[in-house]
Parts: sequence; structure tokens; C-alpha cells
Amino acid sequence: MKISETQGLFIFWVMFITGVGIYVMVNFNTIRETLLGTPQAPAVVQSNPPPYIPYVPESPPPEYQQTELPAENPMPDPELTPVQPDPLPAQVAQTPVQPVTTPPPVQPAPVQQRDQVLYFIKVDEDGTIHQVKTNRRAPVSNTPLLENVRTLIRGPTEREAADGLRSLIPASTRILSADIRNGVASINLSEEFQYNTYGKEGHSACLRQIVWTATEFPSVQEVQILIKGKKEDYLSEGIWIGGTINRTSPF
Repeated sequence: MKISETQGLFIFWVMFITGVGIYVMVNFNTIRETLLGTPQAPAVVQSNPPPYIPYVPESPPPEYQQTELPAENPMPDPELTPVQPDPLPAQVAQTPVQPVTTPPPVQPAPVQQRDQVLYFIKVDEDGTIHQVKTNRRAPVSNTPLLENVRTLIRGPTEREAADGLRSLIPASTRILSADIRNGVASINLSEEFQYNTYGKEGHSACLRQIVWTATEFPSVQEVQILIKGKKEDYLSEGIWIGGTINRTSPF
């Protein structure tokens, strides 16, 4: 087949361009390094490892010998050298030590006292009953009448008993209350006061003990006896207590 000149020229350029493309593809990195100036990273070349050499330890260094050099100012041994205390300042050394004084103990405030007048009974050898006045000292109280009658019910002290004084008020009697209004002292006693083992004279005597003791207060002129807060007309022996009584009442 005869190829024309035009066809031959076309085939030549096609082959030339194809060859140039293949060349560029194969030598792309070289061409790029030449045109851009960027060095191509060297290819990693695998090399064989060095031969194994066994470790042989070196001989130990010679022993270090310390040479003591004489010190210019040797430090003293604290165990052999006594420690000298620091001198005190002149002001402190000359100041005398003040003795420590213990303050005296606080004395409690004295308890205020008052006169306490009570009436007990003394019986003569012939059986005659007498009212005997006694004086005591007692602490100041806001309810002196109540305290006086309560003390009276407790009876005489050992010293008073040795002098022959006694009380005819039943020992089981209790005072429940006591107050003063308009010169009348209302004394409220328990029901044991109604029963007296000494008979009529014993009832009269114990009633006089309370009336005489209560009327020692300047503000009391008469006494009203109450039993458990109520007025009673008579005690068990017919002694009248239905109203106020005083030292002149017939009982």
C-alpha cells in the first residue's frame, strides 16, 4: 500500500508526540528537579546490619582515696564543746523578777439574817402548860410568816428540848400556805392538824402556838385557821376556829 506524503507526515508526528509523552512519564521526577530545583528524596537503601560484637565489661576503676585536707577553721565538736548561752540584754538582766502572787479566794456574800420568834410549850410538874417565847436567827425570806410556822411545826432544837420545851402540834401536820391581808393572817394547814392525841388542852395549846407565833408580826392582829383551804367551825375536841382568833380569844 502506498502511503502519501501527507499520511506519512501525520504518522510521524503521532509517533513523535507519543514518544515524548512516554519519555516525560518515565523521567518525570528528573525533569521536575531540573525545572523546579527541588531535590528528590534519596531512595532508602536497605543495608545489612553490622555483625554482633559481644559486650565485655571494662575493669573497675581504682578505689577512690580521699585525702583529708586540714581546715583553716575547724568546726568544734558539739558533744565536747559546752554551749555558751547568749547573753541577755542589759535591760532584761537588770530587771528584777516579780513574784507571782495568788489572788485571795472570793468570799461568798454573807447571808442576811433576821429575827425569828417562835412559841413552844413547857409543862410544869403539876401539869400546868405555859407558852414560852424563843428567839432564833434565820435567813431573810420573802415569805417570813410561812417559814416561821413551818419551823414551828418542826419542833424545838436539841438545846431547846434540853431546856424542857416541846411542841403539841401534831408532827404530821403540814402548812400548805400562809398570807396576810388587812391585818389577818390566813394559815392553811393539812387535815392532820384537826386530830390531837393530847385532848382538849393539847388542841388549845397547839392553837395558841400558831396564833402567838403569827401575831409576832406587826402586820398581823388576827389569825384565820383553814384546813385544806376551807374554813372549819371546830377542831375534833370542840375548839372553835370558824372565824378569826387572836391572843384574847377564849380557846
